[in-house]
Amino acid sequence: MWLWRNARRARWEHDRDPENPEHVGEAAKDVSLRNERGELGLSVFRVETTAEAQRVAILYASTLLDRPGKLDYMMAPSQCFENLELVVSHRPVEGLYPYLSERHYEVMGLDESVSLALARELLASPERVVVRIRESELIAELRKLMVKEPLLHHFVGEAWRNLL
Repeated sequence: MWLWRNARRARWEHDRDPENPEHVGEAAKDVSLRNERGELGLSVFRVETTAEAQRVAILYASTLLDRPGKLDYMMAPSQCFENLELVVSHRPVEGLYPYLSERHYEVMGLDESVSLALARELLASPERVVVRIRESELIAELRKLMVKEPLLHHFVGEAWRNLL
């Protein structure tokens, strides 16, 4: 199983060294709670395949991000979370597109030191997958999804709808 997380690609490239404190500190920004938002858990989506991860990415971008643009994400091996004994709990979100809500989980027990340890663990994993989807590809794939899933139109942000 994989845990999908919106992340900056440059922080997770395979040339990043898990023993380099600067690399770990930068990567930890993607796996830390945002206190200004009052987060209690790190939001992730459970996926089984790369195709499912791409679908999550398209839905995430078009329904949760205010404006269109490229999207970077990481497929993090669930074993990395288990190695640190982190609790990953299913947390459907009311009002979220159903496909996303069904796959929404939260990683509990994070603080600054645990986020650094998780970043180190993920950087050390050769199994992590980091992907960038260009805006044009997101829009093309969103068009296809909207034909198959008419309900999606009600969740897609206005800026995205204006491009379709």
